Amino acid sequence: MSADAALGADLHDLFNELSGSSRPPQTAFRRILVSPTYLATRLVELIEREAAHARAGRDARIRVKLNGLTDPEIITALYRASQAGVDVALVVRGVCTLRPGVVGLSERIRVVSVLGRFLEHARIYHFANATDAEYYIGSADWRVRNLRQRVEVVTPVRDPVACARLDAILTTELDDPTAWDLDATASITAARRSRAGIGAALRSACSGGRCHTLTRLPPWSRPDSPASRPARHSTRRHAGSLTTAGRRRRTARSPPSRRS
Repeated sequence: MSADAALGADLHDLFNELSGSSRPPQTAFRRILVSPTYLATRLVELIEREAAHARAGRDARIRVKLNGLTDPEIITALYRASQAGVDVALVVRGVCTLRPGVVGLSERIRVVSVLGRFLEHARIYHFANATDAEYYIGSADWRVRNLRQRVEVVTPVRDPVACARLDAILTTELDDPTAWDLDATASITAARRSRAGIGAALRSACSGGRCHTLTRLPPWSRPDSPASRPARHSTRRHAGSLTTAGRRRRTARSPPSRRS
């Protein structure tokens, strides 16, 4: 949901084009980034902008949360950004063909994978852009199929409260004590972070009243909470009782059989 008139107009134009044409979207949108036409090109531009900031001595950082990273052009741009001095932190839930921590290539890139209780599909992109940070959300992973073979949509987030919440999510997942780290040899190892990392990261990211809704963790997200432990059920007992109850209901409601 958004009250941004330009964003609404973009979506109106996009759906009109999708419903009236068999070609990839060609419209010059005001806010949204759409693949396969514009998204990959704009992402490379945003990554290269961070590299330029780093060379000039300005704040340069990239943080991304997605499910997959395999696009060669994007990976090459991230390598160049790392070599230029950009700190890159990636939360990649699934496949990732980028190798972080390689000397002379990707020393400033860190990749973690968080496998929680739920299947997540959130994508968040953050570019520090010196002193004017930009946040994006959308449907696209950084994979060839998403950026070059499908229609995917990414939108900038400009509301300060929403940006604070996205910042909190990224900070929390990068400090998650249950995360797995990808190293330069393409090996995955369990992270060795404090169990207090989730709460500390959230409280730090939400300090100053920017994000009151996230300052308290839900019970299921606390590692030491009984709510985070899998429930134990006796499948046989429950299944039997349900079956018996269902048999009683069917017997009570079934009309008498008529045989000719």
